[in-house]
Amino acid sequence: MLEMIVAKGILKRLKYKETWGKELHRDDLIYCPRKAYYRIKGYTPKLDYQTLLTFLVGKAVHDVIEEALGYAEIKLQYEGVHASIDSLYRGCPLEIKTTTKAIFNPYEIPKEWIEQLDYGILFTGKHTGYLLLFDLLTKTIVLWRRRLTDSQLKELRRTLIKKRNLILKAVEVDDVDMLEKHPEECSTCGYKYICRGEEDGETD
Repeated sequence: MLEMIVAKGILKRLKYKETWGKELHRDDLIYCPRKAYYRIKGYTPKLDYQTLLTFLVGKAVHDVIEEALGYAEIKLQYEGVHASIDSLYRGCPLEIKTTTKAIFNPYEIPKEWIEQLDYGILFTGKHTGYLLLFDLLTKTIVLWRRRLTDSQLKELRRTLIKKRNLILKAVEVDDVDMLEKHPEECSTCGYKYICRGEEDGETD
């Protein structure tokens, strides 16, 4: 089918393995840790057309906004964990998100987006970060500011180290069951075919 040809083309273009690699990333601490396990072990993700298309739309918006701000994506490493910060604003980390759901209050922002920003603040050694939300339906842009205290940053660092060590230990002893599942992510996960034991996975 045409959509699968497009999906494979997008996946090849993104060079998924080369850009994501076998190192730990910020998102591994936020989303299902089993994804990190299977990726580091060398399993190939099987992403569907809709997931890839959604990613592509978000990336296109990111690129336009970053160009408008005059900044490129910033790659960082902190305590052995890698992260790509979308951009900078007033010298602080800026994360850019696209949405089709109107967000009028801070408590409506997905917690994963907040966690990404918090880690961005930690990695850059700042106390403040910004979240830029682009509503694809209403074509509106909203900027949210977030500030963390010293105690919050210390606790976040402890959380990072704890999650990092658990994932690396699971990889070392070949035991994915050490890592908690995030069932809400299964439907769009590229590793569900092996995590659920539906078929043998492919490794490098």
